Amino acid sequence: MENSDIRLDTHVTTLSGDGPPAGTQFAKILTLCQTTRAVAELAAHLKIPVGVAAVLVAELRDLGHVDTRDPLDLTGDSVVTLALLERVRNGLRNAI
Repeated sequence: MENSDIRLDTHVTTLSGDGPPAGTQFAKILTLCQTTRAVAELAAHLKIPVGVAAVLVAELRDLGHVDTRDPLDLTGDSVVTLALLERVRNGLRNAI
């Protein structure tokens, strides 16, 4: 499977904790994704380009270690609240 379907806003969640050796970028992603994170967040935490993070996530997904899914579509009938925007802003600030 290719990583072309993995975007910077793709959500990544760890499925299994066993896998790559500790200290590798793969192991770091598994640890970070115990709480769902976007690929862009992973890139920021690991200090790597988003494209590299996408390739690593695609490989972990193909090995069955993580689940990936598109973010919620907040267009159409959904309402974006001020509280949601503030949580996003605060999450981005904390990630930097």
